[in-house]
Amino acid sequence: LAAVVLAVPEAVTPAVTPAVTPAVTPEPLKKPVPVRPITLGIKDIQRVVSRERTGITRCFELFGSDLPAESGEASVHFTISASGKVTDASTQGPLSQSRAGNCLEAQVMRLRFPVNTDKGISLTLPFVYHRLAHAD
Repeated sequence: LAAVVLAVPEAVTPAVTPAVTPAVTPEPLKKPVPVRPITLGIKDIQRVVSRERTGITRCFELFGSDLPAESGEASVHFTISASGKVTDASTQGPLSQSRAGNCLEAQVMRLRFPVNTDKGISLTLPFVYHRLAHAD
């Protein structure tokens, strides 16, 4: 093995003198503002579910063959913790244990609600679907 040593001649000066930038004093780190828990109402829940409806709709699109009719409703029972996380979700009715039901449960588990004052909110939400006819 040969060692390589890089030497810079002392007589060489750069053609351009680098600009001197003034020292910037960093701002002190700000403490994060604590999130104030809210009383979670139906409008708060609807807002979160509506915002994430694309994933829920996708379940019906992907697993349309699991749907028992051209239109109907799939109910998902779930619990929202005080931190806003969904702690459990289960599909009720004919879609229970189906691919569509499992997909709905996974999508509901991904929902994040505002931090709230409740110890846990359990509810059942119906998701209405209508299969669209394909143009031939």
